[in-house]
Amino acid sequence: MWGLLAQSPDELRNTGDINYAMPLNFAGTPATVTSKGLRVDLHLRECHNLAGADYAVTLGCEKVVDGHWVAPVLYLRRLWCQGNQFARVFAGKRSFERVDTEPKNQGFSETVFVRQKPSSALPLIRISQEKDAFPDMPANAHTVQWSITDVFPKALWDERSQALQTRDFQVGATIGVFRAEVETAPDSNLHLMDVTVGMACTLTTSGRAGAGDT
Repeated sequence: MWGLLAQSPDELRNTGDINYAMPLNFAGTPATVTSKGLRVDLHLRECHNLAGADYAVTLGCEKVVDGHWVAPVLYLRRLWCQGNQFARVFAGKRSFERVDTEPKNQGFSETVFVRQKPSSALPLIRISQEKDAFPDMPANAHTVQWSITDVFPKALWDERSQALQTRDFQVGATIGVFRAEVETAPDSNLHLMDVTVGMACTLTTSGRAGAGDT
């Protein structure tokens, strides 16, 4: 995931033939830098043909290609399915749309916030240190002792804080896999359990987990 600003002037060296164009949203306010990232008003169109991207944005500039005026398009993902935090995806993909066929009547305008390093806007998946029984567990239920023995991706796991940093995940796909060693009562036998953690996008943000013995 990327921010909206260029990392260096070298990324703009081949843009000399691009001209400023009439904006799609005249009611927008100037872009500003805030603690939540770059604040900018954009015209978003739902993106259905590129997995991993939620919206396509046609920029307010254009150039001539093969005798036609075309405008560059970039792709955004809404972080955690809701809210106004976004990240740019597929930054290396150069896409253009013809100005005379681009569907200006589709989509909607929204104020978005994009951090230059969007991964800093993603929360951690933290493993609770509490292993007590849940309040709604039956009175005769046995509590178990368990510990995390392995995590994937290990590079994003902080053993000290027992937290997994989320990076560039996709809704409906696995974010992380946790292997736990579980001691069951009353026989105190040890079992291994793998738990996958992902996210489903509904009206509100929710987590989804599945588990299986190994």
